[in-house]
Amino acid sequence: MSDKVMEMLYNHSWKGNIRELRNVLERAMILAKGEKITSRHVILHESHEKPLGELDLDQIVKLLVFDHRVGLEQVERRCIQYAMEVAGNNVSKAARLLGLSRATLRYRLDKLDDQVTGYR
Repeated sequence: MSDKVMEMLYNHSWKGNIRELRNVLERAMILAKGEKITSRHVILHESHEKPLGELDLDQIVKLLVFDHRVGLEQVERRCIQYAMEVAGNNVSKAARLLGLSRATLRYRLDKLDDQVTGYR
């Protein structure tokens, strides 16, 4: 980990406790793909922004339910696509990002095989 990353982590306001720090580090390791973690791998939320984990889940659900253009399958597909992009199409890494077992993600990928491709 670079000195700049250590400084970023040290100076950040950690409102989400140790779990927020752990999540930031896990994402950085996945993005770094085995290389030294640099500032481009570390995604910190500004203090005025709420990290997704701090958003009110009920508000998110209400937004999705009232947006009649978006169905549950579309939300699932896009979440999986994004996790696969971030993880470089690595199923194990994407499963960790999504909080799923590898087997569960494989099942969902097979179900969506025509829409999410290139995974391993």
